[in-house]
Amino acid sequence: MAGESQLTIISWLDSPMANYGFSIQAREELSGLLGDEDAYQLFSKIVLDPPATDSDEQRTQRSWKAMKLLIDDLNATSDGESFLLNTAKAGLLAKDIFASIGKPDTNILHVRTLLEALLDAHPSPVISAACAGGLDGMKKHLGPLLSAETSSQTLPTITHIILYGCLGKQGKPSAEQTVIQHQQAMQKTVALSHGHRRKFVRALSEWSVLAQLVQCISAHERENPNIGEDVCETILTIVECLGYPEKSLSDGEPQKKDISEAIGEEHLLAPLGQQEWWDPLVSMLDGDT
Repeated sequence: MAGESQLTIISWLDSPMANYGFSIQAREELSGLLGDEDAYQLFSKIVLDPPATDSDEQRTQRSWKAMKLLIDDLNATSDGESFLLNTAKAGLLAKDIFASIGKPDTNILHVRTLLEALLDAHPSPVISAACAGGLDGMKKHLGPLLSAETSSQTLPTITHIILYGCLGKQGKPSAEQTVIQHQQAMQKTVALSHGHRRKFVRALSEWSVLAQLVQCISAHERENPNIGEDVCETILTIVECLGYPEKSLSDGEPQKKDISEAIGEEHLLAPLGQQEWWDPLVSMLDGDT
């Protein structure tokens, strides 16, 4: 039955109706076609595990359509409008996304775009999935984002995950804060609990995230000459957001960060005070001159 349902989804994605998102008509049609089948799994499989028999063009077109439909569903304004996903399913999808990163037939741009949209809509399940298993979980889930095959496209994604997991909300460097700080303060956000954040920060510390980023430069600079600049930008963004967190606004006035909100994320920056962390960077700079 699952195979038949997957063929049904593929046929539907190839139809003109798939170009118009999840309209009422589309939802009714899919509900009739799929019955009790879990539609989110069928759509996500097109993005995360596309059929090897499809041509590259078919895989890319169907993957893009399925990704866009999943993101449209994530952006639904209320639970009543969501057709595919809820919080429980979001956690399962996060695990599937992490497991798919680096697979040869997937489109990494589609995968990371879906992951970032899922993080914004359902941060708790995504952060929980990222750090599930502690250090081993970080290696398994975030490690592939720094691989030679993916890092050129996924550094913004790992930055997004790190800042959301540490701060409990999207982190923005100060240059952007000056423009949109008030808008962010007024915007409804999905906050993470202290428990989720502490668990994530602990796993991130055990993984030595700043050391992993420096290692990414030395490991992949031959394949990607721009990796050094990209990683340094990632490090600077993390340092700025964790070391100088944005202040909330109340009646237009900046407020000091509540000390009770801290969960030790600043300790992730400790390697900056250690010479052994800087030595590889200095060696690479010496090699460039």
